[in-house]
Amino acid sequence: MFRTRMLRSFIILVVALALTTTAFALADSNTVTTSKAGDGSAAVSGYAVTGVTYNLNSSDPSLIDSVAFDLDAAATNVAAGIADSSANEKYSDACTASGTHWTCTFSGANIPTVLEAVSLRVIAAE
Repeated sequence: MFRTRMLRSFIILVVALALTTTAFALADSNTVTTSKAGDGSAAVSGYAVTGVTYNLNSSDPSLIDSVAFDLDAAATNVAAGIADSSANEKYSDACTASGTHWTCTFSGANIPTVLEAVSLRVIAAE
């Protein structure tokens, strides 16, 4: 009886050791390419938007073709949206810059009308 117990314990130990070795071997075979990661914090401040000008369509002045404005600092990505009274926004298709002066154009189904324009949203990022 003592011998049977010892044999059973030995077999369980060998199986557990085999499983542990296999798990270690599988984990050891994973390779990961070199990459960068980081963590940190910094203050995020907004842009001041000034000199807003709405440019109307020359053949239909009830439509807004583009909006031009100045930002108080340089930005690399900018978009503009004009919302109606139900907060439905129509966003610009493209924005171009000359220094900190930006012009965002609307086209197709994204052309807002003068009557529906209630607010302007400028989204800018550096």
